[in-house]
Amino acid sequence: MIEGKDRLNNLFKALRKRKLLARQRFLCCGSCASSQMSIDLKEERNRDKVGGIYYHSQDAERLDRGSVWLGFGPREGEHEYNEQGYRDVGMIVMEEAAKLDLPVVWNGSPGMRIKIVFNGKGV
Repeated sequence: MIEGKDRLNNLFKALRKRKLLARQRFLCCGSCASSQMSIDLKEERNRDKVGGIYYHSQDAERLDRGSVWLGFGPREGEHEYNEQGYRDVGMIVMEEAAKLDLPVVWNGSPGMRIKIVFNGKGV
């Protein structure tokens, strides 16, 4: 049986296969990670990506609690906000997490990060 952080790693591998730019321990904090993810998604080499998902270094410091909060978003145009795009990326995460029996806490709102529980402590 696959346990703990290996389950989280497997989720990120699956998300990459679903055309998400998926980054673990990505930069120092939410502000920096969110900003850089937006920049990275606009790069030519990432034009096939439908969106991005990450947790940052501050989140990684709390992985021993058994869960992690993920930042996410769709690939967007220069000045557009795409609420449905956020929901679509969130649904990809939920689908892949379900395949791995990883509980997810998310209310469907673009303004709420997605919580992934990868062992019983994080509930």
